Amino acid sequence: MTVESPIERETCGRCGGTGHYSYNQIEGSRCFGCRGKGTVLTKRGEVVAKWINEQLSMKASEVVAGQTIKIPLSFNRFVVKTAEEVVMCERVTPSGERVPVKGVCLISHSQNNVTMGVDDKVIRIGTIEDRDSLYTAAAEYRDSLTKAGKPRKARATK
Repeated sequence: MTVESPIERETCGRCGGTGHYSYNQIEGSRCFGCRGKGTVLTKRGEVVAKWINEQLSMKASEVVAGQTIKIPLSFNRFVVKTAEEVVMCERVTPSGERVPVKGVCLISHSQNNVTMGVDDKVIRIGTIEDRDSLYTAAAEYRDSLTKAGKPRKARATK
């Protein structure tokens, strides 16, 4: 059984859910409010999406061999890689000495290797069961928020 996404969406107020608005030669008629999807995140949905992203994020130095991760390239662009080997970066000095450098090299023999800073963020990809348990926790978090995305105040009991 899969758990429904806890991220709330609503119909785009600019295009009315069609995904199209005014025409221009670069983007065609794609709506800039929803990027052509027809829906946008609610305030509470934005907070929950950010919370989920924080739960899935980890430092590059925490990646272990065999782990599949998404590496952010630029706005909404990622590359998915499986790290077959993870080594700390090092450089060779003119005297031939190997000195560790603040960086991690994710080695993948079937794809290009990626070198990242130790503190760079990556997003781990888990199983469907991992996603379902995260979505369940996110739904509980969402229910603790107001529609404006702020934490609910505790009610006084008599």
